Amino acid sequence: KKRRLVMQLQGKLKYKPAGTVFAGGEISSPMKLGFIANGFCNLILKMLKSFNPAIHYSFGSMDERAHICFPASTFFEGFVVTPPGQTPPEMGGLDFCDGEPPDVAAARKAYKTKIDWNTEDTYSMSFHSMYVDFPTWSVVSLPVGKPLDLSSFWGNAFASLVMYERGVNDEEVHFTESSRYILSVQIENLGKDGSANVRSKAAVLEKDSKSDTDGDDSQWGDDQLCSNGGD
Repeated sequence: KKRRLVMQLQGKLKYKPAGTVFAGGEISSPMKLGFIANGFCNLILKMLKSFNPAIHYSFGSMDERAHICFPASTFFEGFVVTPPGQTPPEMGGLDFCDGEPPDVAAARKAYKTKIDWNTEDTYSMSFHSMYVDFPTWSVVSLPVGKPLDLSSFWGNAFASLVMYERGVNDEEVHFTESSRYILSVQIENLGKDGSANVRSKAAVLEKDSKSDTDGDDSQWGDDQLCSNGGD
């Protein structure tokens, strides 16, 4: 399988979410798109919506980060719930989360079933993509043939892989202030020499991280969080 991006998560929650938990990607600044880039983005979003009508997206504003997110149950390729006293799947291999029965996975991805989030079970989740290539900061394997530079759409913004609980009243807009972040893995393009603006942006990352979690490092259990990235 061609996988440019592989993400594996495993852990317990620190609290029981009351609202819908979303997962996906977001960037730190509103997108400023030209006519062609805007048209291309809308084409991609239309295609994604045909696969998953539950998609929620925004190009960003003062109150809402630019994002493409889905209800977490529909976002992850694999999802295994391990009750207390049982051993969760081992992380690192391509067969991670393969223990989920196909019929259960199909119902989950179709949003026919919802996840009973709690603080007792251990959640193992996996996501992969053949299109997003963070090492080259580009989108690849598209019908247009040529890789597309993510900077053309995101500028110098940070990217984040996120999970968050949507605010109770945030149906149309996912307001940043009322979204409760469970997880945020921030990614930055350092440039070809691997050191571009590291010092200045490190402070922004630290500040942004503190803002997202309201003083907590994560809403996962402290000793339960792992994540892997792969080519």
